[in-house]
Amino acid sequence: MDHSVIDAVQQLHVQLVSLYDDLDSVENQDFFNSLCTSCKRIEEICEEDADVALGTILLKGSANYSVTHAINCAIVCEVIGKRLEWPFDKRLPLLAAALTMNLGMYALQNKLSEQSKALTLKEQKLVKSHTRKSFLLLREKGIANSTWLDTVLHHHECLDGSGYPDKLRQEKISMPCRVLALVDAYTAGIAPRKYRDGLAPDRVLNNLFKQKGKFDTRLGTVFLSGIGIYPPGTQIKLESGEMGVIVRSSQDVKKPVIKILTDASGQEVSGGEERESYEIDQVIPLGIKDPDVDLRQVWGGESDGNVPESMLSTLQQGPSEEELRQAFKVIQGVNIPAFPDVIFAIKAELAKEMPDIDSISELVSTDVALSGIAMKTVNSPIFGLKVKVTSIKHAITLLGLERFQSLVFSSALKRVMISDNAHPRMLRFWAEASAVGQCASYIADMMMDVDNEEAYMAGLFQACGTLLLSQKFPKYMEDVLPKAATKPFSVISYENKKYQTNHTLVGYVLARYWQVPEEVCLAIYHHHTQPLVNIQLQNVRVFSAILSVAISIVEWVCYGLKSETSERMEYQQQALNDLLITEQTLEEIQQDVTDMLLNEFQDLGV
Repeated sequence: MDHSVIDAVQQLHVQLVSLYDDLDSVENQDFFNSLCTSCKRIEEICEEDADVALGTILLKGSANYSVTHAINCAIVCEVIGKRLEWPFDKRLPLLAAALTMNLGMYALQNKLSEQSKALTLKEQKLVKSHTRKSFLLLREKGIANSTWLDTVLHHHECLDGSGYPDKLRQEKISMPCRVLALVDAYTAGIAPRKYRDGLAPDRVLNNLFKQKGKFDTRLGTVFLSGIGIYPPGTQIKLESGEMGVIVRSSQDVKKPVIKILTDASGQEVSGGEERESYEIDQVIPLGIKDPDVDLRQVWGGESDGNVPESMLSTLQQGPSEEELRQAFKVIQGVNIPAFPDVIFAIKAELAKEMPDIDSISELVSTDVALSGIAMKTVNSPIFGLKVKVTSIKHAITLLGLERFQSLVFSSALKRVMISDNAHPRMLRFWAEASAVGQCASYIADMMMDVDNEEAYMAGLFQACGTLLLSQKFPKYMEDVLPKAATKPFSVISYENKKYQTNHTLVGYVLARYWQVPEEVCLAIYHHHTQPLVNIQLQNVRVFSAILSVAISIVEWVCYGLKSETSERMEYQQQALNDLLITEQTLEEIQQDVTDMLLNEFQDLGV
């Protein structure tokens, strides 16, 4: 599996949030086309790997509950619809209904998902009115498909007549309505709320079919064969004490294939053994917190030798498919952090003609950990602000949207790369990487037509390959960093020989996953290239040279390294020549950034 399913679900989420947030201004035909495209994308996602698609339901948190719930329901509806052997033209209105059934309470649903107290009578009344409101809203948007409209209007009807809005009974309720009613209740049951964790999938199924006369029991068999008692993404504790995640179905619905993630002592298991024979001790429901299990760690299928298409460069002089295949083989079992939804959402907002600062501020503020890191970073000496930043919105106002986006990007990257209890050496290494980013941005400001924010990204990501390889090889940093400082060209061949890959290639992989501009990714891959003139793409060459100079300056500030070896001298000099930076200008840059960087290290306590 090449992670494209995970990325596609993320992208679909962002697209629907954007569509629903701006619903009033969207033309009817554009609305219809967007929904049809989204339904087709759901079909493609499930066709590519239904197990991973289902896994995103249980292992993927998001700030926008309404859209998350809609996509979850559509994925399950697609799986059930195929089990019922419905052709796509029959599944299409069901999927469209799943994506739009709650549009009539879009804002209310997001608000209530954050509420920790019981609904008031007024809120209950508003919730019960949502099916008719959604139906009317869709008609206003020009939707004329009768199955789509009927399924939205009647997806809360029950076979015994106790549902709403029309208290329909038995044969008056269509099969698409029956399917969506069951799917809606199921996905809502496994989802956590502010006042409770989610319920275990097997418990939700049991509770639903205990309600006599509510749901069509004939769908039970179809549901079990398509989704299972323990669907992909279900976290399981075994009687052995090991912990794992269900990754795919098997012949026995009670024993789907599980991937072991931790042993009985709680230690992470590298590679993740898959089993079909085991004894369940406990099913772990989805918690209120974001899931601890990373989707890419669970479905890390690169070991099959396939290279994700998204990894292959569309530009000249990118890494070969064989290089990438080898890199993926080496880092099998390493947790490659997924691209955060909040960054997707911010990028989508920034792409609008008139980005909404309040919306961006709210997106970041809902992620408490991320906003905390961002606030601490923006108030550090390295940003050099003369006033204390007191809120996310204040930070946007002072920094501007582009620089704020880089701040959030780097904060999100730090959160996934450096744990709260990280060793001081790791903290210092990250501080140095941040310093390289800031120094690269400073140098880019001196250049013509060079994006300083992209230079900053290059500075951060050039270090991430080292951090990922350190997860696989505990003594990697101790072994490689001294060589990188004194032999910046030959270190790559040393890494390739000893570790069968290198930090520039692994850094490139992570940068591609995080949708860093391709020229920046290539600069990360090439910044140890000798000589620089061999890099044919001008922008890649400039970014590579900037990285070389920035790394040299930070090492000089931190360790007093002054081109001690001939290789180090050549590494720095070829970059200075390429950027037309004189020795005098270099000294001025070093002087300008030294105080800033030293204050930053002191502030971080490393």
